[in-house]
Amino acid sequence: MRALLEPAGGRVSSIPVSSDKYVRELDGVRAIAIIIVLCAHYRLVPVPGGFGVTLFFFLSGYLITTLFFSERHSVGDIDMSKFYLRRWLRLTPPLVMTVVIAVIFYRVTRIGVGGTPVPVGTTMAALLYYTNYYDLTWSMEPSKVIPFGVFWSLAVEEHFYLLWPLVMRNNIQQTPRLLAIIVGACIIIMLWRVVAHFVLKVSTDYTYMATDCRIDSILYGALLRVLFETPWASTVVRICKAPISRLIGLLLLIICFTLPYEGFRETLRYSLQGIALMPLFSAVLLDQPQTAVRRVLATPIMVLIGRLSYSIYLFHLPARTPFEAIFGSPFRIESTIGGLFVTGVLAYVVFNFVELPIARIRRQLRGKESIVPSVTAADPEVCS
Repeated sequence: MRALLEPAGGRVSSIPVSSDKYVRELDGVRAIAIIIVLCAHYRLVPVPGGFGVTLFFFLSGYLITTLFFSERHSVGDIDMSKFYLRRWLRLTPPLVMTVVIAVIFYRVTRIGVGGTPVPVGTTMAALLYYTNYYDLTWSMEPSKVIPFGVFWSLAVEEHFYLLWPLVMRNNIQQTPRLLAIIVGACIIIMLWRVVAHFVLKVSTDYTYMATDCRIDSILYGALLRVLFETPWASTVVRICKAPISRLIGLLLLIICFTLPYEGFRETLRYSLQGIALMPLFSAVLLDQPQTAVRRVLATPIMVLIGRLSYSIYLFHLPARTPFEAIFGSPFRIESTIGGLFVTGVLAYVVFNFVELPIARIRRQLRGKESIVPSVTAADPEVCS
């Protein structure tokens, strides 16, 4: 039993320092998330596609909170206006391009399969980050959801970005208090899902997509970063690296993937996934670079997919629509191959000619770089 409680190698790694340094393995995590989403939406492999989104949420919460601590340690404060400008530059230009391309695709191709052009309301919901509530208002009517249905997750993240900087700035110097706020919020949101499902009888779409039911998936990533900033960080590292912690994390995920009871899936599932990811995600941050997990995540193909993941997520459903019109079904092999090919081309072009130039501007807006290097850092690139 003692061996299960001790980290591999018999010693505890250094506590991850909050830094804006680029970590290749985190792009590998993004790659896993987007591959899960693609496999589910293209019906390549029967995988839980929603978990890919949950993984994106967790990573986003961790990275954004890390950057806040890095800025606080470097320049002594959090510049709210620069943060919101950086977020807008990160998310909106590729989003606008996706919306324009998708609207054109649908006007040309959707009519060919008996559909209609994208409604103005659907387009505005995508551009203004309220797709989740817009789609729920229309009870997930396909003519209203397509082709921007997956943008619900962008809405959840954007709503998080509106609130979290204020919480961080007011509490960043008191990490125990910040920790209490996060834990309290996660408990309240879990209880709200219980009430929403069992008492209010809301739809499963609501508990899956509504910000008030899913924002805790981002908070669990933030929680891990805050734990590394507390006086108990060394204990947290030891627990996260313990083999039994990671075994429990894997078992929790298996339970979440396999337990069919709807009451569990719409209430506790998201909380347990967030808890399970904490020790598993720590393998990227705490283990030695030579470990199998980190070596796989840092491979060039995984890093490339991870860096393209945002644009892939935006484009992967609209890119399939021309082939659906040609071949009569979005799930024919021809539609799948064509959709993946167009997605890859569009994502690569947007990343190199839109995201990278904008990333340089965002980095300039970040201010003075942290003078303390991250123990997991590689090249000084943008990590979020």
